[in-house]
Amino acid sequence: MFTQKFRKGFVSFLFVSMLLALSGCSTKGDPDDGGPISSSAISNISSSSAGEQNSSSSQTSSSAISSSSRALSSSSRALSSSSRASSSSVASSSSRVVSSSSRVASSSSVAASSSSRAGNATCSFARGQTKDIQYIPNGTSGLNTSKHKLNLTLPPTSKGNGPFPLVIFLHGGAFAGGDRTDDPGASGKAPDNGYALVSIGYRLSGDAGGTFPGSFNDILTAIRFLRANAETYCLDPDRFAVTGFSAGAYHAGMVCVLSGYDNHGLDGWPTLYQGQSTKVQACATYAALTDMSKLSEHEKLNTGINYMIADHGGSSPEAKFLGINAALNTLPETAPPNATVRWKANSLNYVTTKTPPIYMIHATNDNVVPWQQSEILVNKIKSVAGDSRATFDKQTTGGHSGFTGRATQVFDFFNQNLK
Repeated sequence: MFTQKFRKGFVSFLFVSMLLALSGCSTKGDPDDGGPISSSAISNISSSSAGEQNSSSSQTSSSAISSSSRALSSSSRALSSSSRASSSSVASSSSRVVSSSSRVASSSSVAASSSSRAGNATCSFARGQTKDIQYIPNGTSGLNTSKHKLNLTLPPTSKGNGPFPLVIFLHGGAFAGGDRTDDPGASGKAPDNGYALVSIGYRLSGDAGGTFPGSFNDILTAIRFLRANAETYCLDPDRFAVTGFSAGAYHAGMVCVLSGYDNHGLDGWPTLYQGQSTKVQACATYAALTDMSKLSEHEKLNTGINYMIADHGGSSPEAKFLGINAALNTLPETAPPNATVRWKANSLNYVTTKTPPIYMIHATNDNVVPWQQSEILVNKIKSVAGDSRATFDKQTTGGHSGFTGRATQVFDFFNQNLK
């Protein structure tokens, strides 16, 4: 009797233990296995098993154990199947992610390859030599097109194959002299710094059509020409900077502010190289004029300096350039739509929030152009476009033309703004 009771109790214990094990598997299984077995169900099963008193209960228990084993086996197979499904799903998702990542990597590789081709294409244009190039076709509109040339110098082969950022130099000469072959000063270091260098020839005040805005017609056309032929000359059309000295600095400052001013009306031949932009992305000037009507006023502020051009009346270089026979400070300054020459020729009037970054160098002992001419444009740009848009590098020595020592600062500025 003891042995029979012990056997019944042992069978019940084994049955309950297996159910508990099954419950544990169900609790930890995936959502498709029917959910966990409740503790009340386990309690009911345990009570029922413990209450069996005859031999048939042994058979019933054995049958229940067998059923439980089969259930456990089914649950195990379901869990195995669920695990395989889950594993398959994860593997499939991982595969899709890897595949997607592979496609992204492939796209990046293509982009990198394209970038590599763009940056390392063989530049067939002459390296380390200055080439004389006609930027307006001979005979255009009856012009004396001998002035419409530019000199182009690319960096040496040690600086790569381009496309190169471009520095456009505009020569000085009191609006009446100088040409594209003039020494570009600090700007001449452009090729050694990885920049292409262009010096643009433009009409002067003594040339036919050279009075304002003739020189701007020329310069803006040359910029469009350079963009239209950027691939031929290994140039990056999105990284153009302009610089200039004295009267050339006046032109450079104007090109800079015109780049952020729409419909300025100073582009004389918009149909030449149509669709190309005349905008630049940065500017640096040396001893610039800005508001020529204030030249006499600014000179009076700088006591002890003997200015080379004391008379700013009708015979002055600036009056001849503007095509007038009177001092600028005696002329009205009327804004558009009926703008006067005095308004149109003043760079301060074209400053907007879109004005490109500018770096202006001027010496306080300049005896040709008062340093305040640069300061007022810097202050105007800062007030309209923000302090970071304009930099005034005020020097105490150097006079009107001693700026070869500022090349490092200028190219640091270009590097920062022509990224």
